[in-house]
Order: sequence, then C-alpha cells, then structure tokens
Amino acid sequence: MSRLGERDPDRPAIRRVGLYVSLHREAACAATAPLAEALCRAGIAVQTSAEIARRTNIACEIVSLDEVANADLVIVLGGDGSLLHVAGRAAPLGVPILGVDMGSFGFLSDTDLEALHARLDEVLRGEFAVEERLMLQATVVRGNGGLLGPWSGLNDAVMGVLSYSNLLRFAIRLDDQPVAEYSADGLIIATPTGSTAYSLSAGGPVVDPRAESLIITPICPHTLQSRPVVVSPDTVVSATIAREGKNRRDIVLDVDGQQVSDLQVGDTVVIRRAEHRARLVRIGASTFYGRLRDKLKWGTSH
Repeated sequence: MSRLGERDPDRPAIRRVGLYVSLHREAACAATAPLAEALCRAGIAVQTSAEIARRTNIACEIVSLDEVANADLVIVLGGDGSLLHVAGRAAPLGVPILGVDMGSFGFLSDTDLEALHARLDEVLRGEFAVEERLMLQATVVRGNGGLLGPWSGLNDAVMGVLSYSNLLRFAIRLDDQPVAEYSADGLIIATPTGSTAYSLSAGGPVVDPRAESLIITPICPHTLQSRPVVVSPDTVVSATIAREGKNRRDIVLDVDGQQVSDLQVGDTVVIRRAEHRARLVRIGASTFYGRLRDKLKWGTSH
C-alpha cells in the first residue's frame, strides 16, 4: 500500500480510465463531460457504457457496463451505492477505484469534484494512496443441494423478507460448528467496511476497516440475548433459514444492496472472505475516524 503522494512502483502507468456515473444524480451527469475532456487532454483513453455516454453527451470508447472496470483506474461519480456497484467488478481485476462524492452521504468516497480536478495530474501520475479493503463472498446452498452464486460484496450480505409480518429463524454455524439460533426480521453479515452501513443501524459495532473480521448482526431479534458477533475473517459463516411452517416466498438475499437471489426455508447462505480485495484510492487528507465524526456525528454532543 503506497503512502499519499508516493508512486507505487508496482502500479502500472495510468493510460486508460473507466468512468462510472450515477445517472439519477443530475450533478454527476453534469460533471462527466468536463472530466472526460480533461482526461482526453491529458492523453488518457476514456471508456464507459453506451448509456452513460449517451446520457452525459461524451465521446469515448464504448464498452459494456461490466467492462468499464477493466482499466488502469475507475472513477466513480456518484454516491456510496455506485462505488459498491463498481467494486464487485473492479476488485477481481485489481483495479483501483476513485470515488467522487456528488453531494450524497459519501462515506466511502474520498474526495469531491473540485479536489479531483485540482489533483488530477497527480492522480494520473499515480501519486495516490490505495487502501485495500476486505470483501466477502456469498453463495446459496439450496435445501435440495443446488448451488447458486457466488456473489462478492464490499459492505454486506443481508438475508431478510420483503414484508415483516413474521419472524425468520436462522441457524448459525461457524466453520461448520453450530453456535447460535436467531429469531429475527433478518440477518446481516458485514465486512469492516460495511460495519458503518446497515449493520450499524441494526446495532452492530463500528469496526476499523483496516481490521480483518466479519460481523454477524441480527435485525430486530426477538430476544434480549441476541447480540452481534465479530469473528475471524477466515471463519466460514453458514446461516440456514430454519423457520418451521409453510414455505415463504418473500425471503431474499441482498449483497451490497442488490437483490441477488430469493431464498426458501432450508436454504443455507454461506459467507466467507473473498479471494480479492477492493482497492480504494485516497487523494485527500480525510481519515476513517474523521469521517465518523463529520458524517456520522460520532463522539459529538447533540
């Protein structure tokens, strides 16, 4: 991991940049053409999807949405959701991601548009730091033995229902050892990066993203004895939907906010450390604890 302002000798020269834009954010769309023009003036090949190019009126290389991340650097104009969406594609390729906060909550994004333009030459010279973040991998083992997935996530995997009329019951195994059962509205398995997202709202702990761990957080458990648990990142977490009664049709698995699979009673969701890591570019002076204070008001008086 390089320090701020120091070029990593192992990092390839930046000659190609992928642009991912949150198209429902007007400010992000308006900022795309000036950024693309600045990159082209610097001799950088710019690539994006046909829809992004059409909606933002830029001339560049057109690739599929999945191929946007196949570059030397991906710049994301949008919010945390957009960055999470790109992370699943960029991380397996080892491509660094620079998130630009476009007026949203922006906890994961490192910089704003003004700062990016001010330091763009440095970025293109590779003078930035990279934070490597643990990611998780989720698979579904059907009750009949079928296998679905895998899906990778930077924040979390969430099992829950579309309507909260009844509780679910989850049987938890750690490294194939039975450890707990939760009656709850749902269950979150989060990375340290995701500890400040849904898991935090559900009562989970704040975990430094440099820590290596997985966090198991029940959603609204119907007991005073159910508490979040932090486990080793090498632990394999298995959660079986064990609620008795008729099969429900509204149980789902979300990974980083995207619904990836429906679930049934008897299905097991298996979570483990992903083989790849997300590589987040840092060009600003903000720190994790500074963002906790500034954006989540941690440690401040009301």
